[in-house]
Amino acid sequence: MVAGVAPSLWTFTAALVPIAAAAAVVGALAGIAGAPVLGLLCETIGARDALVLAGTAGVLTCTGAALWFKAAAAATADAAAPVPA
Repeated sequence: MVAGVAPSLWTFTAALVPIAAAAAVVGALAGIAGAPVLGLLCETIGARDALVLAGTAGVLTCTGAALWFKAAAAATADAAAPVPA
């Protein structure tokens, strides 16, 4: 948000570079962990089945996260509701 309203290129860069650096580190760490697992899956069950498995895991993870966030939002709304006197 700060980068979007930055008055100059240098302010934009100062706000955006740390975010980009963190994203690069997280991506590299995910590659370190995920590449051997993906290779093992491809050798074990085949490339197509590994792709289907990875896609299914991604969809299930996103669905679970969405349900969890929905439940957390409902719980927060219930906790913030005024108590009748």
